[in-house]
Amino acid sequence: MKVNMPITDKEIVMSKDTFLVTRTDLDGIITYVNDAFVEVTGFSREELLGSSHNITRHPDVSESLYQDLWKSLKADKPWKGIIKNRTKNGDYYWSETNITPIFTKGKAREYLAVRYEIKPDAQRQATFQQEKRKSKTAKTRSDATKGFSKLLKELSIWKKGMIAMTVLILPNIYLLYLFVLEKNFLSTGILCFLIATGFIVLRDLLASMDCGLEAIVGISYRFLNDSFKISTDLSRKDQLGDCFRALFSLGVKFNADLASSRENEKHLKEKDLINKDYVRQIEAIDKSQPIVQFKMDGTIISANDLFLNAMGYTLAEIIGRHHRLFVDPIYANSVEYKRFWEQLNLGQHDIGEYKRVGKGGKTVYLHASYNPILDNDGKPYKVVKYAADVTQETLSNQTLEKFFSDIGLVMENLANGDLTQHITNDYEGLYGQCKNNVNEAVSKFDDVFSRVREVANFVETSSQEISAGNNNLSHRAEQQAANLEETAASMEQLTGIVKSTAHNAKEANQIVNSTRDLAIKGGDVVKLAIAAMQEINESSNQIAEIISVIDEIAFQTNLLALNASVEAARAGEQGRGFSVVASEVRNLAQRSAAAAKQSNELIQNSVQKVRTGTAFVDQTGQALNEIVESVGKANEIVGKIAVASAEQTSGLDQVNLAIVQLDEITQQNAALAEQASAASISMSEQINNMIALLNFFKMKSVVNYQIKPKTTAIIASTSKPQAASAQTPVNRPLTKPPMTANTTTDDEWEEF
Repeated sequence: MKVNMPITDKEIVMSKDTFLVTRTDLDGIITYVNDAFVEVTGFSREELLGSSHNITRHPDVSESLYQDLWKSLKADKPWKGIIKNRTKNGDYYWSETNITPIFTKGKAREYLAVRYEIKPDAQRQATFQQEKRKSKTAKTRSDATKGFSKLLKELSIWKKGMIAMTVLILPNIYLLYLFVLEKNFLSTGILCFLIATGFIVLRDLLASMDCGLEAIVGISYRFLNDSFKISTDLSRKDQLGDCFRALFSLGVKFNADLASSRENEKHLKEKDLINKDYVRQIEAIDKSQPIVQFKMDGTIISANDLFLNAMGYTLAEIIGRHHRLFVDPIYANSVEYKRFWEQLNLGQHDIGEYKRVGKGGKTVYLHASYNPILDNDGKPYKVVKYAADVTQETLSNQTLEKFFSDIGLVMENLANGDLTQHITNDYEGLYGQCKNNVNEAVSKFDDVFSRVREVANFVETSSQEISAGNNNLSHRAEQQAANLEETAASMEQLTGIVKSTAHNAKEANQIVNSTRDLAIKGGDVVKLAIAAMQEINESSNQIAEIISVIDEIAFQTNLLALNASVEAARAGEQGRGFSVVASEVRNLAQRSAAAAKQSNELIQNSVQKVRTGTAFVDQTGQALNEIVESVGKANEIVGKIAVASAEQTSGLDQVNLAIVQLDEITQQNAALAEQASAASISMSEQINNMIALLNFFKMKSVVNYQIKPKTTAIIASTSKPQAASAQTPVNRPLTKPPMTANTTTDDEWEEF
């Protein structure tokens, strides 16, 4: 026998109307237990299912009781008795145990056990019987008496009836024998009639009882198999007929109840599935959301781990305390807080984002809903709070709002032209990086615009100097034209003298000497003109370089404005103001680029014309050199003037033609100088406009270096043509500001 340990002396009293139900297979392995059995025994359902029935056997119960139990069950007979059982922790309980086989198609397939509570008297009697079995003090009857009693008990009703009939008939047969001996035929006939009638009646009674009981047994087994359809004789007028009709009515009612129970079971299963789904949903919510429950007065009932982690408390620290533990003391004493709980007590839920105070005074932001739970009468009896910890999101939003406020202030100052304002608040992570980028961008704007203003001031000063130089060049060209006119007149006089005084060599010699001197001076003047044209060419090239620098600055400014527009578009609504400023800067850069392009075209045209003038002046210099050589030859052959007068006249005509051409070239140079001067003035006006636009911006400081081009006054010669001095112009080097980008061509600008 299995001995289960431990055991105690503590009794578990089963409550009234408690039924402990179990099912086992034919080997005694538990296949089903109800909730009451699990609750009373203390075992879990998992421990019971699949275990042997003797898991609850108490050591005080004798082995003979269980032998009798299994003997009855193996004989397919029910068993009933009072048994002392053991719980998991060793306590014990008494129960009235009823065990019956469950049949399917006439064969037992399992055993069903139902245990009830017992009265104290029955318990004492069972205890006494248990003690008697253990001490073996019970008196036993003789084997013969026990065998005969058992034999009578196991006889069928029919056999018992036949024995009873035999016992009753034998005395009557003896009496009949006496009547025959006395020849009392009347008494004999009456006795025979009575014996026959009693035999027939008793036989019918036994047959009816036997058939009726068999039918009742069959019906009962069908009831056990949940088959309540009964086919029997309902027309009998005796008590068996009443019994059959009662069983038939009971079967009809059972069928109706079975149909109803199956329908209810179906509904219960559906509700159970729904309830299980609700339970799983609640379990899922409990795993994913902070949850806390309150009484209607605000007292904390329970809270899950997520809520405790969010607030920093343990469950023992908050159970039984009021909800005001989580709120600011000022708010807890306010009318608003009182109204909050009044609305919850009226069954109204509340949802929103709440600022709460955790352990140690830490601030916690919860997006939560307070939900009053109603009882069966529709009255709220507790409040369940479902929450989500949004502390990080709220703090991040506050930081983001503050950050965009700072950016908005910087952009507003930028829109007003103030490049001295930066973001001064401290930020971390991505906000700190963005802050540094914004401050760096503003500093870059300040640096770029400062450099542009310096370069613009330099270009404005240089354009004024170029304009003055062009005016000086124009004045010199006019002087050269006057000198050429005087030279032409002298050549005409020389031609007349040669024709009229060919015979006078002395006078011709003097005239030739004078002509030579004039030719030398004309050569010097032409050299000065060539030097001036070269200076004009160099100045034009320098102007072109400066304009290229301006074009590069405009390109970089336009590129920065475009990047700023892209970043402003990414910033959305907050970057709209900065986008407007970036668009204005971009338009300004495009206007500067257009002006620089026009100036570049004018300078290129001027350079081309200066080059043409330089070529003409070179030709003039060559012609003057030929004149000097011719005059030298004339001086050598002065004695042969008369002979060569015709040739001299032809040479002088050529000289006159060259002087006329030189005069035309000089006039063209003067026109080109005037055009260059006008272009310089126009460029100076455009630079002044750019400076006026740049003055819109307030900058921290100007770039450290100062661009101050050296200015040299060019004094125009005011002497007469015959006394004009050849003054060598002074070269003025232009200082080019440092630039990091390459020169941008017109094609690149149009592509941009």
